[in-house]
Order: sequence, then structure tokens, then C-alpha cells
Amino acid sequence: GTTEVKSILDIKRNVAAQTLNAPLVLNGEELRLKGVFLNGKALDTSAYVVDKKSLTIAKVPDQFTLETIVEIKPQENTSLSGLYKSRSN
Repeated sequence: GTTEVKSILDIKRNVAAQTLNAPLVLNGEELRLKGVFLNGKALDTSAYVVDKKSLTIAKVPDQFTLETIVEIKPQENTSLSGLYKSRSN
């Protein structure tokens, strides 16, 4: 079976960072992205890139709320990161 996971992050850019306009990169494996929302508004698929290991959003404000919805298969999580099924649990 599959499990849908919703995550809401309040993000603020580190103003001391060297690259002030750097994209946001979130690591994640074995996930199927179902939705990305920036400050409550759905992002078009052209606003981000998803590959086997990450989600990258090229342009983000200095402070924002990011909501992601992903579908996972806990029983198939071979990396044992995040949510996964353990024995009969």
C-alpha cells in the first residue's frame, strides 16, 4: 500500500549566507511528489525540478511557508530514511 505524507515548513533564508538567491534544495528518496505549495499557492511543475534524490525550487522568497505532499511506499523504503515499515508494524 501507499501512504500520503504532508509536510509544512516555515523557512527563512540565512541572511549571512554567501549566495542570497540560491535555490531551495530538499533531499528525499523513494518519494512520489503529489503537490508543492508556496505560501498556500500551488506551484506549477515548471517552477521546480524533481529527480531521484531531491526537489529543487529555483526561485523562493527570503521567508515563506512550503507545503509538500508526497506518496511513499513504506514497505519498499530500501534507504530506511523517513517513514518505513518495520517487520509487522
